[in-house]
Amino acid sequence: FVGSLTFDDDRLLEVPIIIPQGEPNENEMQNLAAYLMAGGFVMAEQFDFDGFWTEALEKYGGLVRGRDFYTQRLPEDHPIFSAFFDLRGGIAQGATRFDDPYYWNALKGLYVKGRLVAIPRANAGIGGYFGYASGRDATRILQFAVNTVIYALTQEGSMTQRLMQMVN
Repeated sequence: FVGSLTFDDDRLLEVPIIIPQGEPNENEMQNLAAYLMAGGFVMAEQFDFDGFWTEALEKYGGLVRGRDFYTQRLPEDHPIFSAFFDLRGGIAQGATRFDDPYYWNALKGLYVKGRLVAIPRANAGIGGYFGYASGRDATRILQFAVNTVIYALTQEGSMTQRLMQMVN
């Protein structure tokens, strides 16, 4: 655990999972793009990955939206739902965004070169927007957070794998 750091911190490429708050400024977007392409994983505040995400990857990563990076709803059998706890059927029931059927038990992720690089953090798009999860049982949401960390650390191409290969 590093604590607080900004997108322009030299240690960014040594931290496998980040939980940023706010948006990167113009100078920090280059580091965000480099971080995502180097195997980093983001538990984001945002439910959708437009705006600065797209700008950073296109402008500083040289990537093409739709070909090199895209957002996609994770299928119910995605490995993130079974990385530790068996949460088949998707994210926490009752922890949805605006109780809209489209978002019910749904999770969108950002992919770069086929690797999942970002999802909304457990208390963001899947239950925390404007306090929608307050008063609900948080067990499944917390289980999903554990699954997310395990998945992010162990997925193919992750920063953890790359750092471990350098050590060995």
